[in-house]
Amino acid sequence: MLSTFSLANYSEFGLIVGAIAVTNGWLDRYWLYVIAIALSMTYIMAAPANALAHTFYAHWASTLKRFESDTRLPDEALIDPGDANIAILGMGGIGTAAFDEMRRRHGDVVIGVDFSWETVARHVQDKRNVLLGDASDSDFWDRIEPSTTALRLIMLALPDPGAAVFTIKQLREKGYEGQITASVRYEDQAAELKQAGVDKAYVVYEEAGVGFADHVCKHMDHCHLQEEGLTS
Repeated sequence: MLSTFSLANYSEFGLIVGAIAVTNGWLDRYWLYVIAIALSMTYIMAAPANALAHTFYAHWASTLKRFESDTRLPDEALIDPGDANIAILGMGGIGTAAFDEMRRRHGDVVIGVDFSWETVARHVQDKRNVLLGDASDSDFWDRIEPSTTALRLIMLALPDPGAAVFTIKQLREKGYEGQITASVRYEDQAAELKQAGVDKAYVVYEEAGVGFADHVCKHMDHCHLQEEGLTS
C-alpha cells in the first residue's frame, strides 16, 4: 500500500520523453503542455496522500490484514522488551550516544529499536540490546503493547518529526502512561511534538551548543581565561 502511494503519480520521465518527441516533430508542442499539467496535478494529489499514508493504512489495516498469511515473517515477530525500563527508538548517531549514556547511568535496562537490519546487526555486534522495528509503521504497534511492559521512559531519536508525532500518538492510544522524550533539530518541531503529547523535546543544535560550552568550561583553566581577559 505504501509503495502504491509512492508510485501513484505520473513519472517526470514522461515529460522528458514528451520533450524528445516534440523536438523530433513526433508531437505538437501543445501536447507537452498537457503532459506537464497532468504531471503537476498528480504530484499535487500525491503529496498529501503520501504524507498521510500511515494514517490511511492504520484506518484500513483490519481490512487489509485479512489477506495476510498465518505465518509471521521474521521481521514481524512479536517484540518483548523484557525487563527494560528505557527504550530508544532510532539508533543513529544521537540514539546510539543516548543509549550508551543511559546504560552507563542505569545499567542494562536499556533497549534500542531501529528499522535497518544493518544498523541492528552492527549494534548487536557491539553488545547493545537493539531490536528490529519501524516505529513509523502501524504494524510495529501491533507487535508490542507498551502499556503492559516495564518501560517507563521512551526516547525518540527519529530523524523525521512526522514519524515522531505518529509514534507519540500510537503510544498514547496504546495506553502507555510513562515518559516520552524526543530529539528534534529545530524549535518549531519541538512545539509540534509538545502539541502531540511529548513530555520533553530537546533541540539538538541548541543542546549541542550548551554541551560544547560545558565541555570547554570543564577542561579549560578558568583562572587562565580570566588573565587573558576572556571572562568578566
